[in-house]
Amino acid sequence: MALLAGPAGVIPLTGQGHAIHAANALFRPDLGTLENRLAYMRFFCGAIRAEQRFLVVDGSEDLPCRDDADPAWRAQAARLIRPLGLAVDTVGYPHPHGTVLYGTALFTCNFQLDAIGTVYMTDDESLMTSLPVRTETFDGPLRYEVG
Repeated sequence: MALLAGPAGVIPLTGQGHAIHAANALFRPDLGTLENRLAYMRFFCGAIRAEQRFLVVDGSEDLPCRDDADPAWRAQAARLIRPLGLAVDTVGYPHPHGTVLYGTALFTCNFQLDAIGTVYMTDDESLMTSLPVRTETFDGPLRYEVG
């Protein structure tokens, strides 16, 4: 079960961004430091989904490998993975960038993060597909492993 607990109580996270945006409207996240911005990006990506969940991957050890996975692909993935980082543009907007697992595909992604915690994916590039990883699905606030 995915829940966000804070001063407003407990908010179920259903994979949709509206619950996080509602919490951010009530209690603005502290995004004043690099560590907080990166932690927020990991939280946000892990809490939302489209058809699949977005998982920030800083190294091949972060990949949720299936038990029957051939270990050789992990070395290939390790060469492609770039840990989550942050660049700041000339206007001062933070632009997180890094590697994301979406379903069974690995991407390099660029994001924009605003001061109230809204995240936009501005660009992505596919690195590897059909990876032997476990995936999740949501049913309301419940998460189930499916692979």
